Amino acid sequence: MTSVKVAGDIKNNAIGYAKVSGTWRMCSAFANVSNVWKAVSDMGYSLFGGGYYSTPTDKTDKYAHSTDAVSTGTVLGLGRYGLGACGNATIGIFAGGTTGSITDYSDKYTHSTDVVSAGTVLGHARNYVSGVGHSTIGLFVGGYDTNITAFVDKYTYSNDNVAAGTALSTARQRGAATGNATLGVYGAGTGAGYYTSTEKYTHSDDSVASGGTLGEARRGPAATGNTTIGIFAGGLNSSTHTSDYTDKYTYSSDAVAPGTVIGHTKQEVSGGGNSVIGLFGGGNAYGTYTDKYTYSSDAVAPGTALTYDFYMRSAISSSPGGF
Repeated sequence: MTSVKVAGDIKNNAIGYAKVSGTWRMCSAFANVSNVWKAVSDMGYSLFGGGYYSTPTDKTDKYAHSTDAVSTGTVLGLGRYGLGACGNATIGIFAGGTTGSITDYSDKYTHSTDVVSAGTVLGHARNYVSGVGHSTIGLFVGGYDTNITAFVDKYTYSNDNVAAGTALSTARQRGAATGNATLGVYGAGTGAGYYTSTEKYTHSDDSVASGGTLGEARRGPAATGNTTIGIFAGGLNSSTHTSDYTDKYTYSSDAVAPGTVIGHTKQEVSGGGNSVIGLFGGGNAYGTYTDKYTYSSDAVAPGTALTYDFYMRSAISSSPGGF
């Protein structure tokens, strides 16, 4: 029987060391190798892009998950705020938003080279849109065009095709979305008031159904997660107070429970991270401040400050936690 020898260390500060050494038989090697590649993918970075501080911006911040180092990424093709973002391990898409005028523009950010190119425009120009998806498609949901909208765009990463998805049951803007390979969960936001409700978008059949109820009604939170849970954090609540509240959403049961509060109350936050930790960065007040949320323990700790003090940004990850 063929044997294969693999040696070396892969360091990931978020999960310690994944060490591979010795000689394996081929029949048992693949499961171990897949664990190594998982450790590699858990390194990665989150990219916070766009936003507003006195003027719309095209700037990006790259946050390395394994080292907490922050550096500048490549600028987007169009400075704007209120944009949505989603992606996979190869590319990220930033779409929609406003420059002062609402836009359907999209940027395609290639992780391996930091190259930014124009993507396919959305089906409807709008801002305050949210992004979620899985390894092959991204969803851009809700937002505001001339009215608050329930519209959904499906963006196929492999061919840059954009098509209409199934509309939400409730038109809303300034919500947040997270999910896994099976579904996306879009919640909070404003429409006819401030919402605690969520909607579940099933990727396999484009069906939309009601999800669990969040613990606090608010607009402008962020969301991120891994394959089993999503975290909704921050926002402006219905008493018009900025919030540090978090919701922990379990995808399999639609159960929602309070999570650990983030380090500062703020709204218009962005969420990134990987399968081990979620990152919450930007926001109106404490715009450079970041929180690291460890899913396994619900511990929250300050991360490294971002370079740019912006809010109404969006974020992608080169090692998405949800798939």
